Amino acid sequence: MLACTERDDNSSDEHAPVARTAGCTAQTVAASDPKIAAAEAEDPAQAITASHAEDPDALCTQWRIDQAKAVGPAQAISASLADDCDAHSIESLIDPDSERITFPGAAAETLEEELDKWITIARPSRVEAAICSWIEVQNQNPNPLSLGYLAEPEAGAFFATPYELALQQLDDAAGDKVAARAECVTRLLQVARDQRFTCGKWMLFLPHAIADDVWADVARATALGALGCSAKIAPTKGAKGATLCCVYVGDFDDRKVVQGVLVALQALLQKYRLSVTSGFKPDAFTLLDIKAGNKWELKPTIYTVDEVLGWALP
Repeated sequence: MLACTERDDNSSDEHAPVARTAGCTAQTVAASDPKIAAAEAEDPAQAITASHAEDPDALCTQWRIDQAKAVGPAQAISASLADDCDAHSIESLIDPDSERITFPGAAAETLEEELDKWITIARPSRVEAAICSWIEVQNQNPNPLSLGYLAEPEAGAFFATPYELALQQLDDAAGDKVAARAECVTRLLQVARDQRFTCGKWMLFLPHAIADDVWADVARATALGALGCSAKIAPTKGAKGATLCCVYVGDFDDRKVVQGVLVALQALLQKYRLSVTSGFKPDAFTLLDIKAGNKWELKPTIYTVDEVLGWALP
């Protein structure tokens, strides 16, 4: 299930769910790598052994072999996984258009196994920040009762003009700017509703030393339907400063889900002695460059952590 993910304050990609198209068939994969070809032919002498499981590069090759054997030659494999079938380069996992690495999904019976392999292969410390913007995963749970379920994940679109009109009205307002800012936020959120562009996120700023471990837990919970509709993290290799990780909610008006995702995320972070401290930010605010210190003096988030935890919901 695809979900909304967009650019954040440290990213320049446009808002749009990343479309994935098949880059080659299993036959092409097999032909380009003798190990995969051997596996297709079920030649045990050429197969990679389980002793390589601790080696991400070997695991990457093994995963591609498993994918090729599972889907069969008539099925396409995600381009982000099959491009050149180069197990020794993380670049082969990066979509060249979006500059992202995205979990491609898996059959329900193998989802957890494939997810764990992908998390190991594409962990933030292995990915160069200079060539990849985000590592991301969507909720794979089709159950409408799962926390991150979205019935219409690609329903909305961002069109700047109505938002800009609301911001211009704030610029032109005379007198009480506090009241004018509050009215501006009300207008901005209504535009987002009108455009059905209501996604937003809880944000974490992680030290590099624990980013891999925290991301593994966040990605797993998201994919299995126990967290938001999607999640992403910035690569840490070659990066400076804290690492941004975002956990998404499809509708900022759905207080039950906004609160539920926060509670689940706080529980997940307890073993790291971390907690969510940043407020909840709509994607529209990100695209409008409403961040700390913005020229309109608007708050970049619409809910605080304490506010959301204090909601008395049925």
